[in-house]
Amino acid sequence: MTIKKLLISFITLVFVSFAFSADANELPKILEYKLNLRIDYGTKKLYGRCEITISNETNQPIGTVPVLLYRLLSVKNVENENSVPLPFNQEVVSISGWEEIQVNFIEISLIKMLSPGEQCKIELEYEGYLFGYSAEGWRYVKDHIDKNFTIIRTDGFGYPVIGYPNERDMMMIVQEQYDYLINITVPNEMIVVTAGKLIDQTKTDDETTFIFRSKRPSWRIDIAISDYQTFEKGENKVYYFAPDSLGALKVMNALQASYELYTLNRFQ
Repeated sequence: MTIKKLLISFITLVFVSFAFSADANELPKILEYKLNLRIDYGTKKLYGRCEITISNETNQPIGTVPVLLYRLLSVKNVENENSVPLPFNQEVVSISGWEEIQVNFIEISLIKMLSPGEQCKIELEYEGYLFGYSAEGWRYVKDHIDKNFTIIRTDGFGYPVIGYPNERDMMMIVQEQYDYLINITVPNEMIVVTAGKLIDQTKTDDETTFIFRSKRPSWRIDIAISDYQTFEKGENKVYYFAPDSLGALKVMNALQASYELYTLNRFQ
């Protein structure tokens, strides 16, 4: 075989491989998350139930939905919107390109192919533990369950993230835009904070459930939990730890001054 023919064959192989990889990695678009979480601080365990509304905005039918969770979070059940169980496989793997980062990779098989333009819902029930990835080199990803401070977010895969375990899909996460509704139940002394709007709060003898709705479409969910103190004035809120009250008050005053500068006085 001549060098020219060898080069053409190689280019053809690369093109075919790329095309196959692109088809294999067609992902549905996320439209909405409904996330129900419960924190058990006695066992430091997270219990989750997540309904995801997805849409096929590709030009190919989709039969499999790939999902990523933290490596110590295990899926117990998957259903569609009609409460029909969906087959799934799960395996702890490394993210291609970030081999030191391990995730639980779940592949969910839809009962019916999702045609271009169609929508459907899948609901995952999962539970387990969070310890972040700071030991693996992602020093800021310290997501964990602890009564002193708990954080759950996209970076730590504390809730289902749609995608394959490769660097390309991880970089595409920031392009997502979806609405979310979060119900999270914690002990009464704890306060939950998110970037969403608190729309309801219900208490029992031992626990409080906080309900948040997204203010606008977002590409991520961030949840912080602790025994916060609160400064509140108008639309501004500052959550702080008791020893940091003086610093928190300065932040609140600065927020209020900024609010007045850019709203109350903008037409003067």
